[in-house]
Formats: sequence, structure tokens, C-alpha cells
Amino acid sequence: MAWDGLQEAPTFAEKFPVGSADYLRIKGRYDAESKVNTTVNGQKTIGKPCN
Repeated sequence: MAWDGLQEAPTFAEKFPVGSADYLRIKGRYDAESKVNTTVNGQKTIGKPCN
């Protein structure tokens, strides 16, 4: 989740090129956790929403 906040940083682009397995994993985790009960790029929501 922390890496998603650093997407615009040059280090992110160097370490996780667009389309790489790690890039898709990070994006999938962020997208899944942004929604409730979803799976994105193989990443399932594991957190619980805050009310």
C-alpha cells in the first residue's frame, strides 16, 4: 500500500516498470483494498472497511 502513494516518484518507475509482475501486484493490491470484497490482478481484499 505504501508504494502506491509513491507512484509518481522516479524510484517507483525504476524499481517497478509498468507491466512488470511487481507493478501489477502493487496496483492490484491498492485497487482491491480501495473497494470492498474485490479481486484485482489476483490480489484479494484483506482489510476491513473503516466505519
